[in-house]
Amino acid sequence: MISTARAFSSVKKREGLVIGVIPSSSNCSLEAGRRSYASPHNYPNPYTEVVIRTHLHLSGSMGKELASRNHIIILSADKIIALPGGHGTQSEVELATEYKKPLILLSPSGEWNNYGNQISLVKTVKEATEKI
Repeated sequence: MISTARAFSSVKKREGLVIGVIPSSSNCSLEAGRRSYASPHNYPNPYTEVVIRTHLHLSGSMGKELASRNHIIILSADKIIALPGGHGTQSEVELATEYKKPLILLSPSGEWNNYGNQISLVKTVKEATEKI
């Protein structure tokens, strides 16, 4: 996500801010975890303008679990454009469909073709912005 944040923050006369919803590096369900609270290494990235630290430690393939920040990311968005990514992005796409959020999949090389006709697929950023 650092590349996306860097690119967005470099846009002149942009509308919006780079917001980072930051996970915890450990499980905070017990007091010991809360006492040793820390963000994971390299979080937030240097382009993040608004930092929202959470106690939520799960991510990646566990991104749909309740202890994942992905719920906050998806529920806070009005519209979602998903770029090709890994397990965490996949879970965000699944959550977006479950929460019935407007969703566009940027799929320049067919990365999201498995969704077929279920979700709007585009090949370019220009196409994505035209559909918003």
